[in-house]
Amino acid sequence: MLKRAFLSLGYHWKKVLAHILAYSVLFSLCFGAIMVYSTVRGQQAFLQGALQRAVTLRGESYYIRVSMTSAGASTLMISYEDIMPFLQDEAVEDWNTCTNFDMHIEDCEILYAKERAESYEKHRYGQIFSVHEDGMTAICVRDSARSQAFVTTGFHLVEGEHFSGDDPGDIIMVSEDFANLNGLHVGDKAQVSNIMDDDFYDPFAGELTITGIFRAPESNLLKGIGARPEEMLVIPLAVRCKFRHQPLEESFHRFVTFYLREGADQQAFIDRLYASLNITKTLDDFYNTYSEKPPEETVGMNEDEMFDYFDTHPAYQIQPESQWYDMVAKPLDQEAKLAGAMLYLLLGSVALIIALIVVLSIKERRREVGILLSMGESRVKVIGQLAVETAFPILLALVVGIGIGSIAGVPLTETLCNGVYEQAAEDTQSENKSVTFSALENYYNDSWSMSERQLYHSLVHAQHFDMEVFPQAEVQAAPQAMAAYAGIILAAALLALLAQGAAILTAKPAKILLDRR
Repeated sequence: MLKRAFLSLGYHWKKVLAHILAYSVLFSLCFGAIMVYSTVRGQQAFLQGALQRAVTLRGESYYIRVSMTSAGASTLMISYEDIMPFLQDEAVEDWNTCTNFDMHIEDCEILYAKERAESYEKHRYGQIFSVHEDGMTAICVRDSARSQAFVTTGFHLVEGEHFSGDDPGDIIMVSEDFANLNGLHVGDKAQVSNIMDDDFYDPFAGELTITGIFRAPESNLLKGIGARPEEMLVIPLAVRCKFRHQPLEESFHRFVTFYLREGADQQAFIDRLYASLNITKTLDDFYNTYSEKPPEETVGMNEDEMFDYFDTHPAYQIQPESQWYDMVAKPLDQEAKLAGAMLYLLLGSVALIIALIVVLSIKERRREVGILLSMGESRVKVIGQLAVETAFPILLALVVGIGIGSIAGVPLTETLCNGVYEQAAEDTQSENKSVTFSALENYYNDSWSMSERQLYHSLVHAQHFDMEVFPQAEVQAAPQAMAAYAGIILAAALLALLAQGAAILTAKPAKILLDRR
């Protein structure tokens, strides 16, 4: 039976080849549709975990006067001791943090060197005080993929991989602009050390491996500030703890994000935070950093006394990240519906087309079947031969279609999704202009010592930049979806084969041979 089936395939090779090519094109289209749908749905699931089910705890920010002529602000830090009970809360699945750390990368050129030197010389107090001419600011996070830098403020990984966990290793992520300026690639080593010797940090030096390179959004932050997006670094929290010679349990954080389990009651978790900590407010506007007047108890205190008071009287703000989800996920909503409709329509159409091709192919061979039966061939063997001849081109085309889809589908899916995301963001986020980069980091407020209040406000306004927030497509192809797809195709072909084969094989051989149709 098998021998005769393959001899028949060889005899009808032109027709078989045409079927394989046709099937391959159809399967490639289906593979692409599955890839688009899987990508969109996967990103929606990721954003639900990173934003929709996330709650961020921030240290309260206070405006302070550090002298008769100098104004600034102070953002309170969050101790690990304060958050540890909530890390064990049954509603919490994981957590993240973000704080800053200033460092120097040796034997590397910095971006905007001329502008930074001029800025430092012209108005020293207009710069982040610990970032000198050759220093850089690192964002310290526990999970880079779910950090606000990559989820809500436009950072995009272009090479390498993200990191997560309590100790992912001695690694660092740098911007694409910085990497291009210095000829750096993933896997290269970077020697890092203190920006300067001061009273804040013990001296440190070490070697970090570049594990990722990110593209940062353009902003109108003043060049030379030392904290433009493309000037930043991203390092694990564990690296910061190592360089500061402190265990995680003694670390402090600008803000901490709790990722809740699916189905967890977010409001109930927020109520538990209110019951245990001194929460001043729940933020309902994620564009701006809020600073309050210092408590009345601090009136008349000098700067040191005020900071001592803040250390012993911590206060916090809460920000439900679901607000960010409502904005960032909007570009995915339309494409998710479109991709789902396209997928089901395409799968149904392909299954129908293949069934029709199988039916027509078997009809064309009615006389051949009649001859075989008249020669005494068993009906089971005839059905088996037809099944092999039907399944072989389909299975081969499945392999070819998946191969073509894998090679061409990834860049096409990425281009398609990013194009739709960007257009949808432009259409739906016209009201979201002037997103502030302080949503990524609060350290602007307590890291500038201003010579004049007017300069402070001018720099705060310089943080604002126009952008549409949309996720960068990370192509996915779910194996379960591919297996289900292949099963649907084969089932459609098998049903068509059985239906038409049954009609032919129940007829008498003589009637088939005498039928001239």
